[in-house]
Amino acid sequence: MRAAPLFAIAMACGRIGFDERARPDATVNDAATCDALACLDRAFGVVTLMVDGVATGGYGDQGIALDAANRLVVTGKGSRGVLVARLEDSGVLDPSFGGSGYIEIAATNAQGLAITVAPDGDIVVAGNSNGAGLVAKLDATGAVDPAFGVIMPTFGATADALNGVLVDSSGRVIAGGQGDVSSFDLFAGAWLADGSADPAFSQLHYDGGNGDEFGTLAASLAPDGGLDLVGQTFNGGNFDGLILHTTNEGVLDPQFGSGGVVTTDLGKGERYLALIRDSGGNIVIAGEQDALTASPYQQAIIERYSSEGALDTTFAQPLLDFGGSDVGRGVVELGDGRLVVGLRHGDGSRLVVMTAGGSVIGTFDLPIATTPNGIDDVILDRSGRVLVFGDAGAGSAAIYVARVLVP
Repeated sequence: MRAAPLFAIAMACGRIGFDERARPDATVNDAATCDALACLDRAFGVVTLMVDGVATGGYGDQGIALDAANRLVVTGKGSRGVLVARLEDSGVLDPSFGGSGYIEIAATNAQGLAITVAPDGDIVVAGNSNGAGLVAKLDATGAVDPAFGVIMPTFGATADALNGVLVDSSGRVIAGGQGDVSSFDLFAGAWLADGSADPAFSQLHYDGGNGDEFGTLAASLAPDGGLDLVGQTFNGGNFDGLILHTTNEGVLDPQFGSGGVVTTDLGKGERYLALIRDSGGNIVIAGEQDALTASPYQQAIIERYSSEGALDTTFAQPLLDFGGSDVGRGVVELGDGRLVVGLRHGDGSRLVVMTAGGSVIGTFDLPIATTPNGIDDVILDRSGRVLVFGDAGAGSAAIYVARVLVP
């Protein structure tokens, strides 16, 4: 369903506050002097974002991406709708975007949950508004693309939320998430450059049969041109980790797992929250498992699967337990094969550096001044630095972005 007329864009309005560098008590190092496991990059530090006093962050966002110029775009909640901001490589607002460095897509009860940059430089945002999904395409200046505009797909469900989005090599916009059809199911759809649904894409609707499914579209296309989706599925007693793989037409791939589906039960409740394909084409996921003790907390899950969906039992340390609630929210692979996992660790933000085989090398706690705080996603910039996206403050008050060196 298309929205007509297009949503309004608010540019250079309201008050936006940025802490453009790390707090004075933060440990920062220049790239040339970082001889520790990891260091907060002095050239960027920690940037926090608040618009008109409105909570911009929210647990579960994957709202961070890079453009070809190494500029960082983020999305979240604005005071009047979906917030999109762009930062220069130095961490300051880019005034060429919306005239002030940010725009808001006016919509009620709305938030941006995912963002990507297309090969042509357009920015695509996904989220939700008033129970429907929301997908918007912006040009590099922050103006809405008049051809694609802003669309609000419902997938025949209520409480739709699109928390994953990508643009493929043909220019199709593909977004996925979940919607409520008596219970929550997973959905994905594809749209052409004019905002119309792609007739060649079979709209994905996955229902595991026992109750709720939740999930997100992976941040990139799989090597075979298909799609990866990661999430959780109810097995009748608790949740299992879930991976779906489709063809590029949106059909579950019969060559992957069992008819395109992999579920993993590690003993209690599992939730897969992030996924990458490593340099070997393997799938690496991050998520959480309810602890197998009487303590009411979570252990972080880090698992590796083959490209066909077989669980790699040689991966050294699939569970990370640091003595409190640990949730794996993002994972990246460094150039030398090491993995960096972003955790929500209790009330703080922790990076875990691991070998390619899954052994823990060490941890680095981000010196975010506002507590509580937690990581929502991690990505690599074009120089191999780790960009951390999260929220800080009670009620997910503010988005924060930090840049970390892992020499």
